[in-house]
This record gives sequence, structure tokens and C-alpha cells, in this order.
Amino acid sequence: MSQTFKYSLLPKVNPEALHKPPSSCPNINNAWSNCGFGGITRRQCEEKGCCFDSSSPSNWCYHKGFLTKPKVSMYTKVTESIKVTWKVNDSGAVLLHPSMSEWWQWPLMRCRLINFGGGLKGVGNPLIWWLIAIFYAIAFSYGIVRVCSEIFFYIIPIETFRTTPQQQSSSTQSTQSQSSSQSSTLQSQSNNSTNSHENDSHLTDNSMKFLVTQIVLFIGYLGNLLPFHYVQRSKFHFHYIPALLIGIIHFSFCLECLISWIMKKSNDTKKYGNLLKFVFIVNSFIMIGAFISFCWWSPWTYGFPLLKEDVSSRKLYSFW
Repeated sequence: MSQTFKYSLLPKVNPEALHKPPSSCPNINNAWSNCGFGGITRRQCEEKGCCFDSSSPSNWCYHKGFLTKPKVSMYTKVTESIKVTWKVNDSGAVLLHPSMSEWWQWPLMRCRLINFGGGLKGVGNPLIWWLIAIFYAIAFSYGIVRVCSEIFFYIIPIETFRTTPQQQSSSTQSTQSQSSSQSSTLQSQSNNSTNSHENDSHLTDNSMKFLVTQIVLFIGYLGNLLPFHYVQRSKFHFHYIPALLIGIIHFSFCLECLISWIMKKSNDTKKYGNLLKFVFIVNSFIMIGAFISFCWWSPWTYGFPLLKEDVSSRKLYSFW
């Protein structure tokens, strides 16, 4: 950590120290400023023109006078904070804790819950945790299948599976027999093609926005979860909360897009109307289940008093 960054974290000067002359010692407001080295004696410190104070909570040898708090840019503050945090997390000594857990245990809550005291475990809503885990399992599976299918049909065009030589010959004969009727509809087809091009461009824009949003949310979820694989110190289940919040936003976004897409399609066919009803029923069950789950585990979140048997009934796993 740079000395300038350390100085930027200094507290405000004690008003009582303003009435002291700059050369007076001790001056506890300057204790953060190191004027010596480890093991320095009083004589060595005073020869350097600094204050020596063995009762100081920080440096024993510090500068005289009033230190001006240096100006540090926001970029320096952020980068220095990240470096210090990573240095602590990547320390060689692994501090073991009885409630520590691993990052891959968090999505399904198959991890120990840290006890904050007073009945607080910070468990949250287990149903939401499991819902997000299932959502990402389906999303990742769908993504893999979609990518593989796109690669496959790029290598082997899909048109090869749609037509055969017999179908092509029959379509040619039917085209020749209907050439007279088609000539009368050329104008209407040109108008429809213009409208279709406008709709296609609109759909393309929406698809691009949807794809970009999906990528950003995927990266946000994984970026708040996977780096814990490299953290050496003790990790706890509440470290998963940032990734969980992004997962909730991602799930809500996909559900809204699905409902909007089905509502547009339901105007054309009855099949999509039944699908829309099914989605609303499933969504209603999820909301009711989330409310019941919240009420059931809320004592562990807010510290409501529970009897011993009530505590045992809420443990889904023995290690909770």
C-alpha cells in the first residue's frame, strides 16, 4: 500500500491539537505518519526531528507539525483498495473457520451457515437460491445445445434436410402450372416484403439487445462466483449474495421476455394462449412458494425467537 494512499485514510485533525504549537510532542494526530523504522529508539527518532511516543496506537516515531491530507484520485483509491483486498484474500496462511464453505456449495445451499449470534444465520430464502440454481442449470444446458446446433447447421446447411430431389421436381411442376396466378399478385407481394423487411430489422434490433443483456448478466453472475475458487482464506455463504442478486435479475428478465413473446404469439394461435396460462400458473406457484419459504425461514434472517424444536425443524441438512 502506497504511503500517499495511507495518508489519504487519515482521520480528521483533533480540534484540541490545533491549539498546540506545531513542534509539540506528543501529537497523536500524526501517529499515522511513520518517521522511523522498526525498533527505532527515542534518541534516534528525536535526532531526526520527530516525535517519539511509546503509547501511540500506531507508529511510535512520527513527524511533528500538522500533516495535510493529500489528494488522491478515485482511480488510485479503487485500485489500491482492490490490491490490498486481494493481498489479504490471497495470503499464504489459510484461516480455518468452523462455518466456512466452498463456492460450489452455495447455489444449492449445501454449505454450513455462519451463526451471527442471537438466532441470526443470514439464511435468506432457500427457495430463491434453489430456483436460481435450477435456472442457470437450464440456461447453461440450453446455451451449450444452441451453440452446438448453430455450429452443426453452419457446417451442414439445414436446407439439405428440408428438400429432396423428388420434392424439388414436384415443386417445379406446380410452379409452372401456377405461373399465371402468381403474376397477378406480384404487387401485393412486393408490399408485404417491404413490411417484412421492416419487421425483420425490428426483430433483429430486439434480438441483439436481448443477446447483449444475456451476456452481461451471465458475466455478472459468473464474475461474482467463480473468482472465489482462487481465494485462499475462509469463505462463507453470504459471499454468494452479489451473484444471487444478479441471478434474480437475470431470471426476472428472462421470465418477462418469455411472457411478452407468448402474449404476441397468443393472438395468432390457441396453442400459445394455453402456454401463456401455464406460465402464469407456474409463476403464481413460484411467488406463493417464495412467500411461504420467506415466512418459514425469516426467524433465521431477522432473529425472531424460536423454540429448540422449531430450530431443528428448519434444518434441511444436518450441517445447518
